Amino acid sequence: MRTVFSSSAIPEGFDTGHILSLRWKRRVKRVAITGIFFIPLAWIAFLGADYLARTPRERKLARIGYWDQIIYGARFNAIYAWNWLTAEQDDPKGSALPVMELYIRTERLKALKAHLPESGRIYQPGLFKVRRKGEPNSVLGANLRFRGDSMNHWAFPQKSWRVKLKRGSRYLGMRQFNLYLPRTKSQIPDFLGYRLAENMGGLEVPKAFPIHLRVNRQFDGVRVFLEQVNEDFFLNHNLSADRLFVGDIDFKDVYAYHDREFLFESVKGWEVVPTKKGGDTSVAPMQALLEVLPIAANEPERFKTAIEKVLDVQTTLRYMAYLEIVGSIHADETHNQRYFFDLRTQKLKPIVWDPVAYYREKIDGIDFAPNGLFQALLQIPEYREEKNRCVWEAIHGALSPGRVAQLIEDSADSVRKEILASPQKVYTFRANLDMMPNSEWESSVHELVEKSRARSEVLRSALRKISISAESKGSHGGVEDVHIMVGADAGFEARELVFDSTGSVPTSVVVEEDGVAKRILCVPVEKGGCVARFDRFLSSKRRVDKNDDLIRESRPYRWSIRTGSSSLRLRFIRGVNTITKEPHGVEVKRG
Repeated sequence: MRTVFSSSAIPEGFDTGHILSLRWKRRVKRVAITGIFFIPLAWIAFLGADYLARTPRERKLARIGYWDQIIYGARFNAIYAWNWLTAEQDDPKGSALPVMELYIRTERLKALKAHLPESGRIYQPGLFKVRRKGEPNSVLGANLRFRGDSMNHWAFPQKSWRVKLKRGSRYLGMRQFNLYLPRTKSQIPDFLGYRLAENMGGLEVPKAFPIHLRVNRQFDGVRVFLEQVNEDFFLNHNLSADRLFVGDIDFKDVYAYHDREFLFESVKGWEVVPTKKGGDTSVAPMQALLEVLPIAANEPERFKTAIEKVLDVQTTLRYMAYLEIVGSIHADETHNQRYFFDLRTQKLKPIVWDPVAYYREKIDGIDFAPNGLFQALLQIPEYREEKNRCVWEAIHGALSPGRVAQLIEDSADSVRKEILASPQKVYTFRANLDMMPNSEWESSVHELVEKSRARSEVLRSALRKISISAESKGSHGGVEDVHIMVGADAGFEARELVFDSTGSVPTSVVVEEDGVAKRILCVPVEKGGCVARFDRFLSSKRRVDKNDDLIRESRPYRWSIRTGSSSLRLRFIRGVNTITKEPHGVEVKRG
């Protein structure tokens, strides 16, 4: 028997079940039609979001949430797209830079990109072509691969390249060289650092300059041409070496979280590269250096004697001074170290490598010690003094603020066309990657100029300061004990000891320090007392703490002054700032 619902709205005997069935069919149909359109859109949205989330990120952002990955990727790719839309037309014929071209077959280029970064390290055959004003065009057979450890070199459309010309071919005397991507916001410091090192003088510097790069006839942005340190390098720079010590890392050390060897604690982190056929591969020179470093803190005189037998200390101190001027701590404990064994001197000598001028965000600080070698050297006051003198001479000469600023502006003029024509301007900061809009490039150049000026002023201010105090700890039987504290970065050269007296004046006094006594003439003065000519270098002291940081150590110089008269007392010490030679004096305090 059929059940019929009674209602004033539904006639008696009407089939309500059929009505409900029709309603559900219409609903299902609407849902199906909606799904036909919605599901593809949702899938496209998912794919788009996933594409953005997979935008290459550096280590600092390795573990951010999925939504944050999407936001990061959206911003990164939006800037790239806008740069591409607003980029100027490249002009190889009107370029102020050397135009270099790489030719590689499509399948070989795909092979390089097949499984990055590993596949990018396998050389593929191709061609290298260069057009440079004043030089004939040349096309040379070459083997090509990607280079660089960090992902900004290989994870984006534009890559850094290593070029190895076919045997017998040379360009500027080199068979191997690098064409690598700048990684700073203005794109200038990567080659600027090498130019500044050349201008400073007294350093071994690879050839480096910006170029206009084309890959398979397509404009591919600005690269830095960088000379490879190998046998050709030593020949071209007239250096005598039988081996090169390379302390560096590769992509596995960066992204696989391998423990890195501390280069100045063990020879395991160093690669020995012979610089000629049959060249020596012994690690003995580096081993000898590492054995000396631990004695710097407790036996400074023995350390100085020992290290000067195995290391070109003067060149190393000059290199340290240069790195401080450009604010670089990139030659650290685990990478960016190049030393060669100089056959002429039988000592290790540094090579400037990857300084990246003004890359460090902070502009403050002096006595940079990012590795164990620099820490050991800076614990020796005389070495620190020589390093600071190199700094002072450079910032008032070859690397003065005005000259550096002019070099930056000239560099910007030379690369402007290529920079504004390239959509990809990836730069690194705080262990992260970002993309620079075209509109910000000019301001980034201005920021670089200001940063270079500010850094120079930090150094000038630090080295002009003198902080010295002297206190008499008492006298007995004609012997006065004086403690002197030096707290500034610059040293103090004591030149005169001024004594006052209420009685007779002796013809000489004896100054004893650390068991070593020195008798000096004391010349009487009209107002009573006498003045003794004295030559003593005083400096603030350093030690390495448990965190391997170089810090000032509060430890006084102790003088025992024998005058032979209880009425004669040291009143004043006159001298000069050892760096600036500005006069300075300190009054001896008494409790």
